[in-house]
Amino acid sequence: MKIDNHVMYRFVQRVIGVSDDSKIQKYINDNYYEVVYRILEFINESILLIENYAPSRRDTLDYYINGETLLIMKPKKAELVTLYDITLDAEDRENSHKIRQYVKKIKLNNGNVKRISKRQAQQDQITKHLEYMLVYLEGILTDDKVSSIECEIKKSIEICKDHASEAKSLRMENREMMSEMFKKLEKVKLK
Repeated sequence: MKIDNHVMYRFVQRVIGVSDDSKIQKYINDNYYEVVYRILEFINESILLIENYAPSRRDTLDYYINGETLLIMKPKKAELVTLYDITLDAEDRENSHKIRQYVKKIKLNNGNVKRISKRQAQQDQITKHLEYMLVYLEGILTDDKVSSIECEIKKSIEICKDHASEAKSLRMENREMMSEMFKKLEKVKLK
C-alpha cells in the first residue's frame, strides 16, 4: 500500500493530534516507521462506508470510517489518498452533526443491503430449485401442477427483482449522502 507524505502529515495532524506544521514534519521524521505502522493499523480498524464512488473526480475511490476520521483510498486499498476529520474539517457544528448523521445512516443502509442480498440469494436458490423440479418432473406432472410451479417461479423471480431494486435504492441513497457530505467538507476548504 502506498502511503505518501501528505497522508502521513494528515494522520499526524488529525489522528495523533500534533498541530504545528514544523512539529508535524519533525514528528514524521523522528517516528517514520511508527507512523506508517499506526496508519496501517488505523486502516485495518476502519469500516467500509462506500466503494467505487467518485464525487468530483475521474477515478473512483473507496471510503472508510474510523471513529471521526474519513479515509479515502484507491480501490483494493492500493493507496491511502487522504484523511478527513469530520469534526475538524467541518468546523460548522451543524455540518459536523449532519455528516455524523450521514455516516450513521450509510452504515445502517450497508447493513440493510447485506441482509437484502442474503434474502435475495436465498430466493434465487428457491427459484433454481423450482426450475429444477419442473425439468426433473417433466412428463410426470399434470398441466395444472406445471402451471402452478411456473407461477411460483414467476413470483420468486419478482421477489428477487424487488430485493435487487431495494438494495439499489439504498446504495443510491448512500451515494447521495456521500455527495452531501463532501459538499459540507468542501465548504470548509473554501473558507
